[in-house]
Amino acid sequence: MVRARVIFKGRVQGVFFRANCQKKAVELGISGFVMNLDDGSVMSIMQGKGEKIDELINWNKTSQP
Repeated sequence: MVRARVIFKGRVQGVFFRANCQKKAVELGISGFVMNLDDGSVMSIMQGKGEKIDELINWNKTSQP
């Protein structure tokens, strides 16, 4: 098991970024949470298999709807 703290910046504010991240995390078997930060970025704490966390991070950077 691996735990990662990730900060996403850019066009990430709003309910759909968080909801899409959560849906993909469930698909990948990752637990954790996502929350907005005061500076407009989004923080995610993820826990799961290392390769699945890497997959979720890359998906958020490249494939978020």
